[in-house]
Amino acid sequence: MKRFGLVVAGLCVAALAACGGGGNNAAPAGNQAPKTNEAPAGNETACGGGNGKAEFDAVAARKAAIEQAWGFLKTQYNKAPDPSDRMGLLSGWGPKTMNVPYTALVLQGLVGTSVWKSDDPMIKDSVEWLLDAQETTGAWSYMPGSDMYKGLRAVYITAIMAQLLVDLNGMDAWKGKLDGKIASARDYLKQSQVGNPEGPAPDYDAKTTGYGGWAYSKEEIAESVDGKGKPPPT
Repeated sequence: MKRFGLVVAGLCVAALAACGGGGNNAAPAGNQAPKTNEAPAGNETACGGGNGKAEFDAVAARKAAIEQAWGFLKTQYNKAPDPSDRMGLLSGWGPKTMNVPYTALVLQGLVGTSVWKSDDPMIKDSVEWLLDAQETTGAWSYMPGSDMYKGLRAVYITAIMAQLLVDLNGMDAWKGKLDGKIASARDYLKQSQVGNPEGPAPDYDAKTTGYGGWAYSKEEIAESVDGKGKPPPT
């Protein structure tokens, strides 16, 4: 699991990080973030120069890192967890793994990079599976269709999915088609805030620890407040 997580994290860093060094590089004009995970235009050789050393090609290095990470992630596609792994924490990503957060994190790291292809079966099938896995509450749970995992860490997972859907809603085959799913996810997250009038703990004391925060899921608020007599984790 640690290796898988590090690869996904590395993919995100490689996609977003600009060339390192001095720390005094000027911000992009208007402080605008790039529209994709590719390097901003004009930053092809941001390091080196004038010191006798070959310039560091940030774009080429970033592209190579992304392609290397994608090469590893393809070996983890639809990789089922070991039968002894009841929580599915050691699985790969993709529909057959039934692992929503890993699949969503991989796609979130890939979207906007040079390796993203919306018609790639691994990407397309994973996106469609995630869309189908949204529950009637608007949330995504750890593994869909399992009562054991229903509501498990749903706030974390739904937040990841909401961001992914916002990205997808502006591109390719999904452009403009995900408004309803995004709205449902947003409503679930709002209702999962401790003390929200529409959530399961509307009368939670505003002066009590935990008020205004988020539980791991909307389902776990009532369990913590009513069943355990303590504030929900935030």
